[in-house]
Amino acid sequence: MATYAIETIRELIPDWDRISQLERIAALEDLEPASEFSTHNVSTSAYREYLAQLHNPEVNSQSVTWTHLAFGDDGTAESLGDEHLINEVYRDAIDDHVDNSADNEYAAVLLIGSDEAVGLSLKEAALVSEADPSNSDDIAANRALLDDPDNRLNPKDSDHAVTVRIELSYLDNSEVV
Repeated sequence: MATYAIETIRELIPDWDRISQLERIAALEDLEPASEFSTHNVSTSAYREYLAQLHNPEVNSQSVTWTHLAFGDDGTAESLGDEHLINEVYRDAIDDHVDNSADNEYAAVLLIGSDEAVGLSLKEAALVSEADPSNSDDIAANRALLDDPDNRLNPKDSDHAVTVRIELSYLDNSEVV
């Protein structure tokens, strides 16, 4: 995650309010963030079940498309038993997908504007499959705690825009026994 002071953004990117989300994300890559941090996450039990179903020829599983990032306000430690966020407060469509098949990585990128999610505590995040959190088909791929050292996400302020990048890496640790 990276936060950018909106005052600095508007000074260095004069057409900020007229460019698309993808253009904004690209422009931010050239700026020094006000703060930046990364965290590890755990895959959810629902996601691990889905992966197991994909490999079972006796199960007809539907494909899942990761469409949104969801955020919650619960800071409880991650657990392998997590199925979703503990308490979701904000969800938005992914702005950019990065599929790096050569390195077995997938990433989703979201820009939260300075005027979005203001006043909400964003302490946990997940890559999710539906726009509507009440949709019974919604699953979360992961759950990550957002340990923001500068406390700009708890609560989210209107002075900063935030880029969030959630990466899923696929490592082959299989064994033949």
